[in-house]
Amino acid sequence: MKDIRSLFIIAAVTLILLLPFLSKPFNMDDPFYIKMAQQIVHDPLRPYSFSINWSGELRDVWEMREATFPPLIPYYIAGVIGLFGLSEWVLHLCFLPFPLMAGIALFFIAKHFVRQPLFPALLCVVSPVFLVSSTGIMLDIPMLALLLAALAFLLDGVQNDRKASLFLSMCLGGLAILIKYTALIFFPLAIAYLIISRKKKYLFALLVPLFIFGLWCLHNYLVYGEMHFFAVAGQVGKGISVHKLLAGVTFFSGCLCFPLVAFGLLEKRESYVGVLLTLCVFVFSMRLFQEVFDATMFTVLATASLLFLLKVARSWRALPLFPLLWFGMGLLMVLVLEPWVSGRYFLVLLPPAALLLATLLERSVFAHRSMLWAIVITGVVGGAVATADYLWARTY
Repeated sequence: MKDIRSLFIIAAVTLILLLPFLSKPFNMDDPFYIKMAQQIVHDPLRPYSFSINWSGELRDVWEMREATFPPLIPYYIAGVIGLFGLSEWVLHLCFLPFPLMAGIALFFIAKHFVRQPLFPALLCVVSPVFLVSSTGIMLDIPMLALLLAALAFLLDGVQNDRKASLFLSMCLGGLAILIKYTALIFFPLAIAYLIISRKKKYLFALLVPLFIFGLWCLHNYLVYGEMHFFAVAGQVGKGISVHKLLAGVTFFSGCLCFPLVAFGLLEKRESYVGVLLTLCVFVFSMRLFQEVFDATMFTVLATASLLFLLKVARSWRALPLFPLLWFGMGLLMVLVLEPWVSGRYFLVLLPPAALLLATLLERSVFAHRSMLWAIVITGVVGGAVATADYLWARTY
């Protein structure tokens, strides 16, 4: 009964926050996916066989590697267009199941690691990066939803020896990869959890997502003469740089918002480090921006990110191992494998960061009050940013 109430709260909060944005105009990369969906309606087997002016000139999508993603979501959009026509509110409505799935799946994942699983689930669905990403028809929230669902069924299948859950997990993991190659993180996460749980006998199940991915590669070879993943692999990773690190430490707190709570988690000795770090970052940012407002915002966000990482590093022995590994893999992916720093890339860090924060707060004397304030502050910022993004989209 308690789980049902929690699921109702997650669904209600998600819908209340997202339904007002059903009329949001298509923006960002939305038109690209619509164009590909229209190509799929025309020729279902050749999703990349069209040209688009996406870089200042008309280019062939396959030859010029304009699309570095698999086409599962454009196929989904094509189905919606075929049934209901091209309508903004209809497409947004058809994408609502994905944020709902993500929030619910994270709740079931959190039940394995924290005492109050509702907290990290709500923290995620009200975060700025989740709300803004959920108001579009881009790939990131659908990929996250299927990835979280795959992990939720994986945990259930392994812990309770349910082969049906394990098989469903592997199918969802395979489909997540066909949405966005970022979901390949499912493989190391699944392997890590199976090893941690001492259930290496289930490693063979990973053949299922590998088979799904293999079928996609076979399609590419038969239709286009080469495999899409390997053709675009060189364009995905750009390595690490000072620019990405500076942007990353601000985006982490700015996109998730709740790392700001790290200021209140510091113990007495850690608070001295926090004050010194804040002063150092402010001096550096004043030299970088030479504007007090810009320097202050950079200082708050960058310091919050660094203090969150410091707190996690100092408390790692008391934290659950799987979310810790998940967070580390996600951080490596964002800072090294992604071509640049973008808000939506931090979605892969959102669930493990929320789980780690929940674990840290549960050890606090003021856990309940801190969790409530974390949700409220994150939700207010998330709603404000989503509204600003909606108004920006309308200017087109």
